[in-house]
Amino acid sequence: MATQTDLPSISILAGEALEAYRIAQRDGTYADALSRNAIGITQEKVASADDVAVRMPAAGTSKVTAAAAVLIGAIVVSADDGKVQPIPATPGVYIQRGIAMQAASGNGSIFEIAPIGWGQIINLANQAASAAVTATTTPTSFDKSFTFPANSLKAGDRIRFRAQVIASATNSTDTLTLKALLGSDELAATAAVDVANGDIGYIEGEIVVRTAGASGTAVAAGSQALGVPGTVTAKPFLKASFTLDTTATKELAIQATWSTNNAGNSCRLDVLDVELLPAGAG
Repeated sequence: MATQTDLPSISILAGEALEAYRIAQRDGTYADALSRNAIGITQEKVASADDVAVRMPAAGTSKVTAAAAVLIGAIVVSADDGKVQPIPATPGVYIQRGIAMQAASGNGSIFEIAPIGWGQIINLANQAASAAVTATTTPTSFDKSFTFPANSLKAGDRIRFRAQVIASATNSTDTLTLKALLGSDELAATAAVDVANGDIGYIEGEIVVRTAGASGTAVAAGSQALGVPGTVTAKPFLKASFTLDTTATKELAIQATWSTNNAGNSCRLDVLDVELLPAGAG
């Protein structure tokens, strides 16, 4: 049976119908997976526009609703509809909500957490290599990428990314080109290089969100290289101010293109590490 110890509570106006033991935002709606406006956990079921008691995160424990099974001692992060989940295996950005003090059996179960690390950003890199991009002259994104949900990026946010690709098999003088993209916007591209087996591509950079909204803007800069490990020369890149619609989902992806459609050409993405640094973070 889930219990909870005393925590300070406040009363807010519900912005939608709310269930008990869900994470709420300042506007009285459910927190989603990347909400930064979460203020606490609802204590009762209410209709929209009713007052609802919300327990503030502090020392103590609280009941909360799970979106999936959770093990005792697991770090839990936000999920949609005000629920929490264990840290997924999928690369991405997650917001910590606490430590599980008891297990949750699955979606909809109510269990107890200690709200330790509430609001802390967790950045999870890919834990396995991508599938290979082979024998194609069509620009193709690797199957390991990071997705930023709609409205999750704010003015002043920084996105740092690092990617490493290896040419695992090559054919004759065929060339490889690598690109980094945010949504449909190209951030950086290597030259078309006649790579040999074991050559690597490396792209790292930082994106700064200048303004948010449907007509939001951002800039980016960093370096890129493609060639022989240890000897290839890295070159800086600059992405001047571009439109970034932060109200839409944005995927940060790495793309590969071969010059010839030959089955002997193959490359894979071994490293993709993306960090979201909220405005004001060091």
